[in-house]
Amino acid sequence: MFSTINQLPFQLLLLILRWSHFHPEIVRACAKKLRRQTQLIPHARVRRELADLQLRESELWSGVYPTTDQKDENSAAYEKQEQTSSLLFLETSAQAQVETSNKLSRLSECRLWDTQKQFYKDQGIRAWSSGAIPFGVSSSSFLAAAYARIAVDFLLSNADRVRSSFTENGSPNCFVWEAASGSCKFLHSFMLHFTELVEADDEFERRGLVPLVVATDLSEQVLSSRRQMTCFRPFIERGQLDFALFDTHEFIHGNCSNSKPKKTLELVHACRQWNVGSDGPVALIGNYFLDSLRADIFTVAIQQDNPTRNGSSPSGGSLSETIMIQAALLDKDTSSIDDMDICLQPIENPSAHAVYEDPRLNATLVQVLDQFRSRVGACSPSPAEPVSSTGLVLFPVEAFEFLLTLFDRVGEAEVFPVAILAGDARFSFRDAISSAFITTKSTKDGTTEHVSLELPQLSPHPDCFCLPVDFEIFKLFIEHLDCSDTISASSELVSAPASDTFDVFFATIKTRKTAHGQDKDVANSLTSSFKHQFSRFTPGDCDLLWGMMSFDDGARCFSTDTLLALLAQTGWDFDLFVVLKWELLNRLRQQEDGLETECYQQLLVEAGIKSWQTFYHMEQQSETDITTRGIQLQLARWFYQVEAFDSVLEVLKPWRDEAHIDFKSSDDAGVFYLLGLTSLRMEEYWTSLSFFRLCARLAPTKLKYQRQVARTLVALQTLRSASNSSNESDGARSS
Repeated sequence: MFSTINQLPFQLLLLILRWSHFHPEIVRACAKKLRRQTQLIPHARVRRELADLQLRESELWSGVYPTTDQKDENSAAYEKQEQTSSLLFLETSAQAQVETSNKLSRLSECRLWDTQKQFYKDQGIRAWSSGAIPFGVSSSSFLAAAYARIAVDFLLSNADRVRSSFTENGSPNCFVWEAASGSCKFLHSFMLHFTELVEADDEFERRGLVPLVVATDLSEQVLSSRRQMTCFRPFIERGQLDFALFDTHEFIHGNCSNSKPKKTLELVHACRQWNVGSDGPVALIGNYFLDSLRADIFTVAIQQDNPTRNGSSPSGGSLSETIMIQAALLDKDTSSIDDMDICLQPIENPSAHAVYEDPRLNATLVQVLDQFRSRVGACSPSPAEPVSSTGLVLFPVEAFEFLLTLFDRVGEAEVFPVAILAGDARFSFRDAISSAFITTKSTKDGTTEHVSLELPQLSPHPDCFCLPVDFEIFKLFIEHLDCSDTISASSELVSAPASDTFDVFFATIKTRKTAHGQDKDVANSLTSSFKHQFSRFTPGDCDLLWGMMSFDDGARCFSTDTLLALLAQTGWDFDLFVVLKWELLNRLRQQEDGLETECYQQLLVEAGIKSWQTFYHMEQQSETDITTRGIQLQLARWFYQVEAFDSVLEVLKPWRDEAHIDFKSSDDAGVFYLLGLTSLRMEEYWTSLSFFRLCARLAPTKLKYQRQVARTLVALQTLRSASNSSNESDGARSS
């Protein structure tokens, strides 16, 4: 695939380095490229993460390989100074700022978010099936399997808090809630892995735990179409899965129009109200969910005072520094991304003049700003990680209000523990503001300029505004909650080095009133379980692996054992299997006959069956449409080549069951031909003959179908003759 390791794309190179624990020989081979590419990384935070990772991994080899000076050279690259922009807003005068208008509001209060919600409601499942909204990295079978294990650990760790249910078809007493299920591709894989783990663990039955997975979305069309899909029906009928409409604003504030109280969801299949957090422990899952919730943006800068203005000499004494905080404002009626015009307005210190009414939100914002004050010595202690002289604070207002609602007490109802598993694109207030985000615009009189801000959007569609998520702010929020007398909380974050595509955040929250002495140990165990799931492999790595195998037939560069291990590592992800299946088949054909070949063939069959189980087709259409026909026919051909004939019939079951229906397309002839060949290999001659005749009728000009009909008739005649001869021989002996 690559003539040298230096031809690897940088992200794939980092993947190989991590998998090899930064093996000194590999590091030496790619040292020049690694150093050059590292210097191009714009964020000091990312360069520090890489330096720390390489330093930790290099300690593994200290007793095997002699130390070199290469580490110092790489460290110099990692420690490149952050460059600041000459257009930074802090250089503009206060007079140049636009005047505050009654129509200007913070970002969270504008109509962009209403447009986004309406987009999801109107588009339904087409938002994803059309390709408008990407979903690959957040819906892999690997991520679903990891989440399923963490959810199982969480529910079992809180089994003592729920009322056991030992009756048949008992009411659910513990829950997994997926917010914003969207394409439901992740949901499909999660249900497979989660139910398998629950059924394999006797503790659920012994302790009377009845889990229920609740999938929710803004779009009624998404929920109604998913409920009709055959892949979800068994879970629904067994009481393992239900659906509910979910609007974050209604969940937080309730809905006066239909008297729906806050913190409740209406389960569609069960036809009852679910009191979230009060009916049992909840493991909340939200991939690319938090980025769609209302947020505010603040700019922070460390400004050096003019030495001549305060009377100090340029050559004597140190310059004093102050923190300048500005809020991003725009017209509150702005409903389109194209119409955004962000203005920056200085605000007073939030610790003295609260920005938010809820003291918990305001305290979290102050904690973020304290990270910058620590840099200038204005507060202590110093932050755990350094910050730049400027920063963008993406403050997730609605996400925090949602979480507070989730575990706040409603009346006398008990509040059960909550776990949060959230995956999203990462952002950090520690990164310096890029000059790409800063623009200046002339005012109406043309004499002055005001500074405007370009937002670091994730928006995949003009009507679908969203922002990346700063999970460190979430960690500060959780830490603040943990300081209260009533709540015990902890959190952890996992991210792949030099990649902000998809990070995973985990938190547990419970009331101290119900806490036991061992709760701290339980929280630590859950955190360890979470970190273990992503210790050497992340959702982003799964995406990179798929790209690596797709590019230039990369599967040829890996051993058979490695390819099968990677499939298992990804939770038998069907998308990856599609890329690998023909290379795996070629390896089988190259082996000599023997016991080892039979074992390998069986491994391939098992891998194919497990991967086929994770296949998900998004559109609620006929199972025999053009999209699925191609995918399933190719898979069935693969199963035929590995002589897994029962699997061929299983994959092509929709066509096999409808073979008697007259309205068949000539495009289906290839499917029925393979069914005929499979039946022939299974010595079901009459069945194969009917399939071949159907092929000949659908495509009368193709002679191979007619020839196959003739061959099958000859085989049947030969079989009948042999049977008659055998009967005559038996009759002669008996006489």
